[in-house]
Amino acid sequence: MMNDKQIISLLQQGDESAFDTLYRTYYASLCGFASSFVESTAAEEIVQDVMLWIWEHKQTLNPEGSIKSFLFTLVKNRCLNELAHEKVKQRVHEKLFDQIDNAFDDPDFYVEQELIQQIDHAITALPHDFQEAFVLNRFEDCTYQEIADRTGVSAKTIAYRIGQSLKQLRVSLKDYINP
Repeated sequence: MMNDKQIISLLQQGDESAFDTLYRTYYASLCGFASSFVESTAAEEIVQDVMLWIWEHKQTLNPEGSIKSFLFTLVKNRCLNELAHEKVKQRVHEKLFDQIDNAFDDPDFYVEQELIQQIDHAITALPHDFQEAFVLNRFEDCTYQEIADRTGVSAKTIAYRIGQSLKQLRVSLKDYINP
């Protein structure tokens, strides 16, 4: 069996059989070690990532160091990173769940969703010219004159269209408007 110095030297020369030897020698024990931190599928993935990293960074390996210690240190650090990442993901999921859960507990949530749908429906039911003027004014903050310039009609026509749109929307949304 080759010693660490020989394996590192052969790896640095691009010797695939040295890498194969390294892989076969340490893979199972690294997976077992990683499994003490994370679940087995994640452990295998981490070990494979570490082995790939070794091959990709073979030129930077220290021939005087212990390859075994280096591998186990890399695997341990990747496992700890994975655990930290999972912890962050879990906190985010918990916060999202709390927000969503609270929204569904609020009866106003359902009324608000229904109101939004009714408003969208009422706006799309407006005649095209009225709808365009209303949307540009109320949602895109355009002035009557800006809308008139865009559409090629007078500002008074835009004022009329928006006024008529508001009247139609009041009728369509009468059940949702407070007296």
